[in-house]
Amino acid sequence: MTHRLLLIDDDENLLKGLMRQYRKRFDLVIATSGQDALDLIKQDPTISVVVSDMRMPGMDGLATLKAIRDINPDIIRMMLTGNADQQTAVDAVNEGAIFRFYNKPCDNEILAKGIEDGFKLYDTLTAEKILLEKTLAGTVKFLLDLLSFSNPEAFARSAKVRGWCKKLATPLEIKETWRLDFAAMMLPLADLILPQNLLIRKERGEQLSEDELESLRMAPLTIQQMLKQIPRLEDIADIVAFANASHTDMDVHALPLEAKILRILSDLSKRTAKDQPQEKSFQALVKNIQDYDEALFAKIQKILLESKGPEKKYETMVVGLAGLRPGHTLLSDIYTEDERMLLSHGCILSPTHIQKLKAIARSIGISKEITVAKIGY
Repeated sequence: MTHRLLLIDDDENLLKGLMRQYRKRFDLVIATSGQDALDLIKQDPTISVVVSDMRMPGMDGLATLKAIRDINPDIIRMMLTGNADQQTAVDAVNEGAIFRFYNKPCDNEILAKGIEDGFKLYDTLTAEKILLEKTLAGTVKFLLDLLSFSNPEAFARSAKVRGWCKKLATPLEIKETWRLDFAAMMLPLADLILPQNLLIRKERGEQLSEDELESLRMAPLTIQQMLKQIPRLEDIADIVAFANASHTDMDVHALPLEAKILRILSDLSKRTAKDQPQEKSFQALVKNIQDYDEALFAKIQKILLESKGPEKKYETMVVGLAGLRPGHTLLSDIYTEDERMLLSHGCILSPTHIQKLKAIARSIGISKEITVAKIGY
């Protein structure tokens, strides 16, 4: 992977000197102001390490490093300054979350060694992130595919919510999209520990007993504690719990952004028959608007209603079990021969789904004809 170093200083002579010293050692770019640095960060995803001066006109080094962290928290931030008082160092560490702090003048080899250590740290952090996003995601997806047979309709809604999350990520400026996607995948877990008839009665708005209301309140907390046992999923556990929690249990506006989004999308999915929500889908939620962040609700409504785009064309096929392939989207429900639903329409088939269907077919039999689309929703 290409790594690039960004040097920030309003002293152009210093920058030219560092470029002569390091141009054969590092792939580097320079900026003479904080704003120029931020513009480069936004344009160049290969920048991995930043070394900034402290005292610069306009935006100083501390403000620049804080802004860089907001844009891309993975970038390793360092400071090289002649203003080496103790308070500057404390502020740089606490507010700028810097990796190394150097005084001017600094020996070129010492600074170069620090920069190399910064690249190594960047590699370590991004490798962990890739492990989380890829390896852990694959493991979680495998388990959830198996669980999807327990409540096929809920997991089909989850797939729909994940699709909406992808549309919302950029306009809502969500930096770590994997957190939102993971939480969306896990939304149905709370439903698995509740009786199906209780969930149906809740959706119908029927009167529930105190014990039933307590069961509904405790389900998200139970899932939260279970997910917290999985390393690196502690924050996701909180998002899933908050997204499913009763409005009376917390201040909706104080929730993480991902939880506020999923509260809206989860309820929206229950009122949307197809992939694209309609105006009436949102209107059905307005009567309980206190359950959501109203400003966010309005943004999501605008984004999703305006993101219809051209209608997708699917090649529809009717196949038997042997004709199912990973990536097929179900356009019909799959039932056992005794009429128990296994998977709901809208589910995008994975290898796990297909292997499980084959096992069930051998034991009790499944639908003979299944309608699928060749591409996923």
